[in-house]
Amino acid sequence: MEELVHPQRYVGKNGKEVFDIIDEWELNYYQGNVVKYLIRYRNKGGKQDLEKALVYLRHILTENELGQRFRRLVDFEYLQDEFDIGLNARMAIECMVRAKQTGMWSYIDIAIEYVKREIKQRYE
Repeated sequence: MEELVHPQRYVGKNGKEVFDIIDEWELNYYQGNVVKYLIRYRNKGGKQDLEKALVYLRHILTENELGQRFRRLVDFEYLQDEFDIGLNARMAIECMVRAKQTGMWSYIDIAIEYVKREIKQRYE
């Protein structure tokens, strides 16, 4: 039962979970799913998870789902190290967050390109 509630693919090296990141960064549903799929892709869904992240990034871009600005700085290097995600996945998350912080849609386009790059490097 514990594996269903706290799967290891969602738990970082120091015990922080994806839920914790989503809550701390005050991400909405779409943004939270981007983070979830980019964190777990190496340990669960692989290319399919990266493609799912693209779907949510595109939805954010087309539906204007930026939400409120962040109240604090986000430590992206910590996220990459804690959850052992690739640089492209980390950069995609960083671009999504920058879009949320600044309201600049071009960051979402860049995030999409980072996820495409990760797909290409790992699966093609």
